[in-house]
Amino acid sequence: RRNFHLNGSKGIPSFWSTVRRRLPRNTCRAVNSSVLARLASRANAPVARDHRTANIGLLNIRSLSGKGHLLQDTIKDRKLDFLCLNETWQQPGDFSQLNDCTPPGFVYISKPRGSGRG
Repeated sequence: RRNFHLNGSKGIPSFWSTVRRRLPRNTCRAVNSSVLARLASRANAPVARDHRTANIGLLNIRSLSGKGHLLQDTIKDRKLDFLCLNETWQQPGDFSQLNDCTPPGFVYISKPRGSGRG
């Protein structure tokens, strides 16, 4: 039991439990390790690819303006299948920068925020 005081007012009694309740674990779940890809032991080690794998990149681009060639090179050099960008600072209906950074054979999906900051 604890009492809280605000600006010299009379104490407000509050009750706190010291016992933490834990939910029972679900023991029926298991990990199927056979579906996981092995990581390369070093940065430039070749990675075997087949039709079931996808290379995905994520960049906090902090403005897409003027970075079209850099992104095309990144997609090509890293052999990316998907590249996700955040903080592109694009305006709704403005697709010119996205068109510049999209390599041939790729498409983009864009959902810019309509208003607000940060």
